[in-house]
Amino acid sequence: MSNKYALIVDSNPERATRARHLLQTAGFQAEVVGDGWSALVCLQRSTPDLILVQPRLSIVSGYEVTRYARTDQRLAGARILMLGDSSLTGPAVELADEVLELPLQGAALLQAASTASAPRTMTRAREQLPSISPTALN
Repeated sequence: MSNKYALIVDSNPERATRARHLLQTAGFQAEVVGDGWSALVCLQRSTPDLILVQPRLSIVSGYEVTRYARTDQRLAGARILMLGDSSLTGPAVELADEVLELPLQGAALLQAASTASAPRTMTRAREQLPSISPTALN
């Protein structure tokens, strides 16, 4: 059994199921949640190696999920992949390690996931963010 864990945060069930299958074939244990609030709950109880997140989510946005992950020291090693297109800009993209173009290509996901255990280089950006907690989002 693999010790790599991926959290997939996507409101599109078909895409999330495909991503989970691809990551499982690459040796990840993968969990899927369909909204940002559920993602924050998962991030409080787990430490994924990889977070695949859609920016536009209900309840809590993908930006807030990404920001939370960057402020939690337990998640310092997590690689964050944002789903989007070339027009996607802003803070969430700046905090993500990589943007994966939609429609999601299996080869691109597997290539990005293959570096999930690589050392992170965004420490400075993470230190500049204010801490947030899911209770602060009420």
